[in-house]
Amino acid sequence: MQVRVVINKSKQDQSGLCPIKLRLSDNGIRKEIYLPGVKVDPKFWDSKNRLSKNDKMLTVRIQNEINKYREQINKQEALGTPLSPEEMHERLQNKSNIVTGHDLNVVEYCKRYFVNDMNLTYGTRKGYSSFAKILAKYDSTITLDKMDLQWVAGFKTCMSSK
Repeated sequence: MQVRVVINKSKQDQSGLCPIKLRLSDNGIRKEIYLPGVKVDPKFWDSKNRLSKNDKMLTVRIQNEINKYREQINKQEALGTPLSPEEMHERLQNKSNIVTGHDLNVVEYCKRYFVNDMNLTYGTRKGYSSFAKILAKYDSTITLDKMDLQWVAGFKTCMSSK
């Protein structure tokens, strides 16, 4: 699924400002979401980079919205349950059934989606099984949202010392 920022010049208001919307698209299906209260003068809009040329706070606000959708899209895809653009928007608006990083224990995730995936070869599943055991010994409770560079560095150090 793609997330893009679009200026809607066809809805320019009397003061010359145009609304900004996010466009979620996946396999030809689109969902467009207007960002509330976000309007920009077309001469200050960089269509190539999809950002405001004169308002850094507006650019940050737009990027935060994009990141919110991309984060959820990535989590749903990691779980093997991609959603349509409409479903993705609905879940984020209602904040119901949203997958969060603290819901995903990495060891269990590895077992559920790799070790037990019969579409993978036996050798691949066995490799993931070994990896899950190593993860469990290092930190059996780690969740995706808690994994950061410090955690990865510690895990790497642990692995290189063996």
